[in-house]
Amino acid sequence: MLPGADHELLRSPDGFENDGRLVAGYDELVTSWIHRLGERHEPSADPPPHQDLVSAPVTPLAWWESAPVQVAALLLMAAAFLAYPIGALARRPRGPRGSAVLAATGSVTVVGTVLYLGYLLATAAEAPGPALLGRPLVWLVLQLLALVAIAATVAVLLGLRRQRLTVRPILLAAGGVLLVPWALYWGLLLP
Repeated sequence: MLPGADHELLRSPDGFENDGRLVAGYDELVTSWIHRLGERHEPSADPPPHQDLVSAPVTPLAWWESAPVQVAALLLMAAAFLAYPIGALARRPRGPRGSAVLAATGSVTVVGTVLYLGYLLATAAEAPGPALLGRPLVWLVLQLLALVAIAATVAVLLGLRRQRLTVRPILLAAGGVLLVPWALYWGLLLP
């Protein structure tokens, strides 16, 4: 630890802003460390400095938050939502009312959410886009699509009761049902 330095060991009065120059004493410290590398002695470290704020250990993820479960949910929803339009290429789509809407909005919601969250991670959320009602416009559109997909899921589930059961509508409805907890977890259904 060198006083008056930021994490890059540049001179900094507050730990964030720096003037681009190395902190005083850095050169000597590194040089002496390199010269001692050849000596045989026990390694040591200075005690950590005092912290005003006590950090808490990170709690482990719940089972539904784990990467394998999230990836499995994404793959299941992608298969469910894409099976309907792909099957429609082979023959005329027959499904309950709302099937096409659920396939479209479910696909766009899932893919759009993953892409937008990836964009935010890649850019450190420095440019989330224009905001409306205190949220990025892209996020509001994704929230609206999630709501439409859930309404379409209800329509498909109600339509399944009146129709001969086939694999595509059942798979589509299952994707819509899975979308609800997934969208809740990622905040799409939160005000």
